[in-house]
Amino acid sequence: MVTVTYSGRPAWISGVAGATAGDIHQLDDGSYSGAAITITSVSGVTAKSKNRGGAILNGGPISIGASGLTFEGFDLQYVKAAGNFLTINADGVRFTRNKVHFDNGGTGDQQWIIVDADNVMIDRNEIYDKT
Repeated sequence: MVTVTYSGRPAWISGVAGATAGDIHQLDDGSYSGAAITITSVSGVTAKSKNRGGAILNGGPISIGASGLTFEGFDLQYVKAAGNFLTINADGVRFTRNKVHFDNGGTGDQQWIIVDADNVMIDRNEIYDKT
């Protein structure tokens, strides 16, 4: 088990993708923009903000397809015209202590959180500004 801190979004995504069970990969405080984040093929890993709410993620949607992943402590500020913002499609995922406030300004259907898996825990999050 290792704990690794990253100061850049691409390096953090790559680190999480190559992690092993029990590893903690944390993103330093800051605002990070970019394309979609897809996490698959790892199990039992923690992907987190170094300080709760300190790492702000905005840009494309997030897809979690990694069993047993914990996704923790981020400030999620995504803007998308239509579609899904966060999709969890792996068993045993924990989505915790995040701030979730996506933009409602687009047209068409917007689904903020989609869960298509078993034993998923969504707890201690602040979800607001959905209209």
